[in-house]
Amino acid sequence: MGYKFYLGASDAGKTYRAFNDIIAESITKPDKIFFVIVPEQFTMQTQRDIVKMHPRHACNNIDVLSFNRLAYRVFEELEIENPDIIDELDKTIILRKVSQQIELRAWKKQIQKPGFLENIKSLISEFIQYDISDDFIKEKQGDEGINPLLKLKLNDIYVLKKGFLEFIKGKYITGEQVLDILNKNILESRLLKDGIILFDGFTGFTPIQNKIIENLMKIADEVRFSITIGEGVDPDSKLSESDLFFMSAKMISGITNMAGDVKRLPDI
Repeated sequence: MGYKFYLGASDAGKTYRAFNDIIAESITKPDKIFFVIVPEQFTMQTQRDIVKMHPRHACNNIDVLSFNRLAYRVFEELEIENPDIIDELDKTIILRKVSQQIELRAWKKQIQKPGFLENIKSLISEFIQYDISDDFIKEKQGDEGINPLLKLKLNDIYVLKKGFLEFIKGKYITGEQVLDILNKNILESRLLKDGIILFDGFTGFTPIQNKIIENLMKIADEVRFSITIGEGVDPDSKLSESDLFFMSAKMISGITNMAGDVKRLPDI
């Protein structure tokens, strides 16, 4: 098991080199499965690029997936019933119902304003996506340095989020919770075990995506990352937040910390 980085400036050829390596190895190792994980909007384009580059003009044992598509591949393999996912309109309707059953303090009057519930829905979705727990919200409410009005707003978001999740529990899940189910089942997957996985096109990962990557590094043969960083910039240096490549350095540092005892292979 190991991990490595493809590092270089924009348009330096990182993706081309990473894809070319995957293609070459997939031909010599036909029994191994190779995964290329990209943001959802790039899956079709990436498939097309790999087919064009492949000498046989086919993906064969290379799977191009997003995080969500990877989740459904694992669900299919492990025969996990695909959860019923509620859409954005359903979320708003449920939140309106929940808001009528609880007592809000800061947002009692605003809740009826057009678009307000849509903003709350987006906020709750981000809390789920970034793994912000109810305990964390309650902890912040008790912080003496926080503005009293903000405390009231935190209370409102706490009761709305809690009511929303209780309403859908056991019946539906949100799209943001799909990755949480994936994370809980990754170590059981024979599909991913000993595979080679490449992450390309990301500028950073959410906390739940980090948890998935950490588990993938425990079972995959090799995990690779293509990351944009300037020529001459030390990828392991601690850059200031104002630095152009701060996000890249933070990403590299986060992956290295998650890797633990997994061996870091030479950078390309």
